[in-house]
Amino acid sequence: MTVYEALKLCGGIIEKLEDAGAKPSDHKYVRLFEDYQNARKRGEKVSYIVAILAERYNVSERNIYDIVKRLGRLQKRFTTNGRRYATELTEMDYIRIE
Repeated sequence: MTVYEALKLCGGIIEKLEDAGAKPSDHKYVRLFEDYQNARKRGEKVSYIVAILAERYNVSERNIYDIVKRLGRLQKRFTTNGRRYATELTEMDYIRIE
């Protein structure tokens, strides 16, 4: 399959994700966001979580804040052509930030 064929096949899905505010590179940060959510559920402080995730994923702390904000917005439901689409992330195994 060529890149063109892949874009032709997935173009509609990509368009819907862009309309919802997702960036093409956001798929790389799903695991990071899940780690953030799990740590928040455990009651960890945001600044501590961000520092740990920045080191673990080799991303700047500023980018961690931006990623969390953007992916947090994407968890909300959006409507397209009268149909509802859910962008909620599924629960992953419990991951402890150490």
